[in-house]
Order: sequence, then structure tokens, then C-alpha cells
Amino acid sequence: MTIPEEIEQLKIKLGETDDERKQAELLLEILYKYASIPSADAEPYIDRLLQSAERLNETLYKAWGLYYLAVLREIKGEYNYAIDLGQQAISLFEQIKDRKGIAISYHHIGSVYEKQGKYPEALKNHFVALKLIEELGDKQSKAASYNNIGVIYFRQCNYTEALKNHFAALKINEELQNKSWLFKNYTNIGTDYINQGNYPKALKNFHVVLMIKIEI
Repeated sequence: MTIPEEIEQLKIKLGETDDERKQAELLLEILYKYASIPSADAEPYIDRLLQSAERLNETLYKAWGLYYLAVLREIKGEYNYAIDLGQQAISLFEQIKDRKGIAISYHHIGSVYEKQGKYPEALKNHFVALKLIEELGDKQSKAASYNNIGVIYFRQCNYTEALKNHFAALKINEELQNKSWLFKNYTNIGTDYINQGNYPKALKNFHVVLMIKIEI
């Protein structure tokens, strides 16, 4: 089942319940799915979650509503607004000691700063996110953080640090056997080597990329 199909099934369930708390939980699931494909179609469901949060006086729902609103603003290119909303979400997540929410919000803010070309600010936020993710023991998110940090170093032409972080991500994804992420890791490593002028190692990594692509 595709993500859009999963979203449609959740929408059907949402329409079948009158319980506001259950509706809020379903809205969270819908928005989580939308975030993986990013889509502006999430906007009415973000609004509904924030409205439910107010009626239920539930900080958790409000925090996630602001986070997903930040993601939406990033999609629309409203980067400063996205950062402000992300920081508001962090404040609420900190109130309820939701470390996962805090980590994801810092990660997102780092990604927005990267799009703005503000690499020092991007790294600062990604390092905070990475520390929290390590404490949570979330290996896949840890690999994603290392990968993003590597990309930022690459954009700064610091290929040594880029390789260091991309290899850290690769090690985790080899353990998890996540083929789609291994494809990204080897691609990034090959590109790092190209920019170092190390063409034999770049070619070796791109051969691996090709084999993974054929497999998946």
C-alpha cells in the first residue's frame, strides 16, 4: 500500500469517529504520513489538529501541530516563518519533556537553515538533534542526522568532514540493511571522493550504487 493510500484510509477512519481525542490521534497519524511525502494538502489537517489542541487543552497536540505547520511553511518557501514555528514547537515539547519532538524540531530547523545557505546555523541545530537522537537510541534517525551533517560539510567544501559523517551514516545503514538509505550513502561518498579528486574510490562507490539500484 502506498503512502497516499494509507492517508486515504486514515481519513476514512477520521470521518467515522466523533471522539475528539481519537480524532486528534488520527490527525497525528495523517500528518506523519504527509510529512514523508511533503505535501501542502496537509494544511487543513494541521488546522484541525491545532483547533483540537485548544479545545482539549493538550500541549502535545499543539506542539506537533506547530511542528507540522513549520514543515508546511518550509514547503511553501517561507523559511523564516518555518524556523519561528519550529522554535515555538521546541518550547512546547520542552514543557512536556518530549525529547523525540525536540530532536525532530531541531533537525527540521537545521534543514531550513541549510536551504537558506546558513550552514553554521544549520550545523548547530543538527548537532543538537544528533545528541538527542543518540540518547533516544533511534538508529535510523541517527544515520539520517549524520547524512545531513555530511551534506552540509560538503556544501562548505569540507570534504574530509563530509566523508567522515557519510561513513558514519553508512555504518549504521549497513547494520540496518536499509537499501534506500545505502543508495544515498554510497552516492554521497562517491560524490565526496569526486570533489577530492580521488576518482578510483569515487568509481568504486558508484559501482556499489549501481548494484543497489539494480537490486531495488
